[in-house]
Amino acid sequence: MVHDPTFNVYVGEKDDTIRRLSGKVEFDVPEESRSSLNGIQSGSIDFKIEFADVNGDQEIEAPAHARKLSALTRSL
Repeated sequence: MVHDPTFNVYVGEKDDTIRRLSGKVEFDVPEESRSSLNGIQSGSIDFKIEFADVNGDQEIEAPAHARKLSALTRSL
């Protein structure tokens, strides 16, 4: 169960370009699902993404130990 998710989008006033995204999601794991998730009862995900050099050349490098998002959603 997700409780009161919040998301914020920060946009440049002069150019309407997204500069930052942030959000927080709190959740409770149903009791019948906890054993399959190693006993996790609840948690929260809090994130902030800031964009540098907006509209410039970007080089994005994947994290060293990244996992597919589908692996997370299957476990929930």
